[in-house]
Amino acid sequence: MGKRVEQGLGSAKAWLWRWQTRAITSLGFAATARRVKVLRPGASTPASPESLVVVCLMRDAGGYVDSYIEHYRRLGAVRIVLLDNGSTDDSVERAMSYDGVTVLRCELPFRWFRTAMRRYLVETYGDGGWVLLADVDELWDYPFSEGLALGSFLQYLNEHSDTAVAAQMLDLFAPGPVDGWPDAGPELVQAATWFDLSDVRKQELPAAALRNRFAAEAPPCFNGGLRMRAFSADPLLTKFPLTRRENGRGPLVENAHFVSGASVADVTCVLLHYKFDGRFRERTEEAVRRKNLRTALQN
Repeated sequence: MGKRVEQGLGSAKAWLWRWQTRAITSLGFAATARRVKVLRPGASTPASPESLVVVCLMRDAGGYVDSYIEHYRRLGAVRIVLLDNGSTDDSVERAMSYDGVTVLRCELPFRWFRTAMRRYLVETYGDGGWVLLADVDELWDYPFSEGLALGSFLQYLNEHSDTAVAAQMLDLFAPGPVDGWPDAGPELVQAATWFDLSDVRKQELPAAALRNRFAAEAPPCFNGGLRMRAFSADPLLTKFPLTRRENGRGPLVENAHFVSGASVADVTCVLLHYKFDGRFRERTEEAVRRKNLRTALQN
């Protein structure tokens, strides 16, 4: 009886935590909507069932902006939306140098409003089609993209009534010592072709990811990897970044990795992750000074 009571209390606490989190996110969404400033509206191409809109929350993104925009334009995205969260470098200027890119700003604290800001981007700019929520150092790709047009891939998902697609993150790095790594940008993407899977571990999907329907068996969930081996961090490497929205309805962004209420496809994509650039040592030292190293390495 005692164990059953403990399990019941645990379930009640988990439910209360989810309810509080969603309530805070809903309030944060309204606050974000009020505080977002449009620096440049960019292209107004609406989302459609066979097109892709890419949205991103960025801060001090530096050269990542260039490789990010260029990658998703090559891939065929009809719109790219970048929400700046108080950059002090040239991230905004770089973004605004590209014609058609939508640039926004919201300076609410990232720690408390990060999920609300991501949800705002997805729900505001993704309605009517497919929307990809990808960090500025993540370059998403889909199976057979060398010969399969993006529209055809999205059409496959539509034909199967899918509303979300899982992706696995692959940490990439350039050869040689850290001080010789290229800065973020096209040069880093070209040089960073190395990866290490020796400390990648398979785990059960967390509760947030299980609040979905799966076309086949649930996709594998991975954590650890290079950041575990080098820094004893334990990053989650699985995300559901691609979702479809229609008439204001669609999967709900739960956090940076998962959505709920989705019909998850039977295919999995990849997120090429370029965290390890020429400024990695500098950013790590800054994270140590701010006592934020673990959080910085998890994302």
